[in-house]
Amino acid sequence: MIEKKKIALDLDGVTWNVHGILLDIYNKKYHTNYTNNDITFWDFLPEDRFWKCYKKMTKRMDEFKLFECDLEIYLDLLHYHFSITFLTHGIYEVDKIEKKLETFDIYKCKEYNDIIIMDHNNSKVHTNFDYYIDDNPNMIIDIQQYPKKTLLLFTQPWNNNIDVSIYNNVVRVKNWQEIMDYFLETISWKNAEY
Repeated sequence: MIEKKKIALDLDGVTWNVHGILLDIYNKKYHTNYTNNDITFWDFLPEDRFWKCYKKMTKRMDEFKLFECDLEIYLDLLHYHFSITFLTHGIYEVDKIEKKLETFDIYKCKEYNDIIIMDHNNSKVHTNFDYYIDDNPNMIIDIQQYPKKTLLLFTQPWNNNIDVSIYNNVVRVKNWQEIMDYFLETISWKNAEY
């Protein structure tokens, strides 16, 4: 049987836009007035405060919005040629993620294969995927250990100041159309399986 190449797709910051909700919780709790554009580097918010607010954010999943309203169409096309796994450091429960994705018409076995929730202390790059679509700039250093893997760094204010051109296996993408363009232009669809 032919094995498809594997894509690890992040949830927060790539699939759905949750940072406005997180900052709303953070600002109310700590009497600040941050917006997404204020968060100019990855660890801008103190870790202990971040996780306290993150736990509260997961209770507001009904407010989550997709970055791309037609995401299910992009995923359907990609899933035909690749194995897609949602790989997250979040503290969500898998069944709740599945139900939320279904509200966006994104279904397991149709638009993706699996959901994996990792401990936030472990690097995603050490998992068995060929491509990572993520907004975490810390993955750039780890992925240099794996020259055959590729990171598509999804542009966010907290990674926008990083020059990815100096890395052979890191590509900056600004939206889902650029993600699709990358796969259409650089990967032969006939060779997407090996």
